[in-house]
Amino acid sequence: MSPNLSLSQAFSKNLSKESAFWGLSLLIFFGLGLLGVFTHEMWRDEIRIWMILRDSHSWGDLYYNLRYETGHFFPWYLLLYPFSRLTRNPIALQILHLLTSTAVAYVVLRYAPFSRLQRLLLTFGYFLFYEYSIVVRNYGFSLLFLFLFCVLFGERDRQYWRLAFLLALFANVNYFSWMLANALGIVMVIEFWLHPNRAEMGRQRKTDLLLSLGLWLGSAGLAVLQMIPPPGVEVSPSVDLSLERFASTLASLWKSYAPMPGLAHVFWNTNILDDGVSAVLSVGVLGFALTRFSRYPIVLLLYILGTGQLLAFFLLKHGGGVRHWGYLFVVFIVCLWLTQYFPASSSVEPKGFWHRHQPSFLMFCLSVQFAAGAFAFGMDVLYPFSEAQNGARVIQAQGLVSLPKVGYRDYTSMTVSGFLDQPIYYPESGRSGTFLLGFNIHHKTLDPAALWETLDRTLETGQEYLLILSEPISTPHFPAPLASATE
Repeated sequence: MSPNLSLSQAFSKNLSKESAFWGLSLLIFFGLGLLGVFTHEMWRDEIRIWMILRDSHSWGDLYYNLRYETGHFFPWYLLLYPFSRLTRNPIALQILHLLTSTAVAYVVLRYAPFSRLQRLLLTFGYFLFYEYSIVVRNYGFSLLFLFLFCVLFGERDRQYWRLAFLLALFANVNYFSWMLANALGIVMVIEFWLHPNRAEMGRQRKTDLLLSLGLWLGSAGLAVLQMIPPPGVEVSPSVDLSLERFASTLASLWKSYAPMPGLAHVFWNTNILDDGVSAVLSVGVLGFALTRFSRYPIVLLLYILGTGQLLAFFLLKHGGGVRHWGYLFVVFIVCLWLTQYFPASSSVEPKGFWHRHQPSFLMFCLSVQFAAGAFAFGMDVLYPFSEAQNGARVIQAQGLVSLPKVGYRDYTSMTVSGFLDQPIYYPESGRSGTFLLGFNIHHKTLDPAALWETLDRTLETGQEYLLILSEPISTPHFPAPLASATE
């Protein structure tokens, strides 16, 4: 410190630098995000969100349709629904999602207890900058509540209800946020039970404790109710406990900490390492993580509960994709964040390889995340993420908008309907409309021969129509596809 600079002046100068850091970083994040909005072609799951919102004609209609969004709960849709009354343009969804991800970036850049470089790499990493920002789903929305929870965690000695309220919101976004909210709630209850002044806190803060417990348990129960599938929706398939499934599940841990997409423009959900190598490297990830939290018993318990639930879900219910695996890395970040609120145990003294290379491990993960995010963003800007929007543009450019439209396969041609803002007849589901209620509702797979038989029975003789294909079909009736609706 300069001898002519007072302590208050030095503090103000450092605060000014910090504000400039996160302010400029946030501006760059939002600017690049806008570029991503205007160059990212939404795929089926993304545009389907908007189709459900804009084509649900009332709150009751929206509720009915959302019952079929198994695994994704109501709050995200309820927040977006009013905006779908203002415009039918799907870019509105992308901009609203970008605003949410920018808020997440603000919380990380402003409050995360990491160095400036680490906060920068995390914010512009694969998950926060690309997967949960450019790709429009509700995962980034859940992180906003989770990271705000981390910011306010230090206030738990004064009041719990704010934390419980954030957990209630977090739990009601999707399966994965529900599981992590359960882990956080259990850990908070255990920490309170072990508190030396538990009895006195119970007397002085009875209302706060009861309200908080009610919020947490009530929200968890509400999420469970939203998991109950409506009639016609199949429950998860039979459990696969093969060695290959174990390996791929364990591999998801490495792929979440160090996403390394294939070096091609079709990179999504790919990795340059196979499951066998990734599974072996995942053992190293566990070694570093468990060693890092070994001096913080409460945080270690949170890491085990959070990571264990996710891995069990991937093993027993759904293998998932990179967007789902990202929550494994999020658990690690949250645990790192929360260590600042706990004293390190003096009874545990980590030694050896895992302890010596802790700083290098974190920087390795953040650097890989940053490189993967830059690569994914570049490929998304340069190449179409989905061909559905281009298919809709071809139809419009060729003056074919007024023709009746038939989609085959239904779950991919539906995406073209989203960009045309027009209904399509889906022969495999036997109905006309924009979005489908569920990918397995009234659906029967048709081969090309059965497709033509169905159309001959359904459509008027001699009626002209536009057939939108997601795959080439070989048939004398139709030599080549007119438009593509690939994912």
